[in-house]
Amino acid sequence: NVSWRVGLDYKVTTDMLLYANVSRGYKAGSFPTLAAASFVALEPVSQESVTAYEAGFKASFADRMIQFNGAGFYYDYKDKQVRGRLLDPVFGGLETLVNIPKSRIWGLEGELTLRPVQGLTISGAVTYLNSKIKESPAAPYNYNVLGQPDNFAGDPLPFTPKWNGTVNVDYRHELSGGGTPFIGVTVTARTKSDSQPGSSRLAYLDGC
Repeated sequence: NVSWRVGLDYKVTTDMLLYANVSRGYKAGSFPTLAAASFVALEPVSQESVTAYEAGFKASFADRMIQFNGAGFYYDYKDKQVRGRLLDPVFGGLETLVNIPKSRIWGLEGELTLRPVQGLTISGAVTYLNSKIKESPAAPYNYNVLGQPDNFAGDPLPFTPKWNGTVNVDYRHELSGGGTPFIGVTVTARTKSDSQPGSSRLAYLDGC
């Protein structure tokens, strides 16, 4: 395989930049590092590839006291590697590493940074993700967390919360004798997400 990247950018003014990128990347095939009851659970997965499209802007205002960045993106995956399940005749549904034949993610992200006074930086970022499995794995890797055969087409990819945000406040003060003490706080939040394909569709069992 050959990874590549093509990008264009345009400087509208000294304080605003527009850009667009297209790239192709790969993740090597590997073996599962999970406990297994048979050799099937230890079979390797093939390499993962993604074609990524992104466009956005970077802008600053008020003599660079305000920085605002935004972007939209689309990721087209082939054989994405995720933790899935297969059916073991003794133990039922066991975890293993599987390939999702076709899947995609599109999203939007924004970032705002404020520097109202010297030493104080306030920043926040928010990301929206919309993920989808376009083609479900074939048997014997098409089992859900309950050990039942399933079709995951249309389900979100694991660990892709729809919303993810963070706020950070940092204050630094330079001392005349040297040194720069600082204090800061960071708060992050995200919405729920599946840990394995199809989990959000399944009814919760009593006690789980």
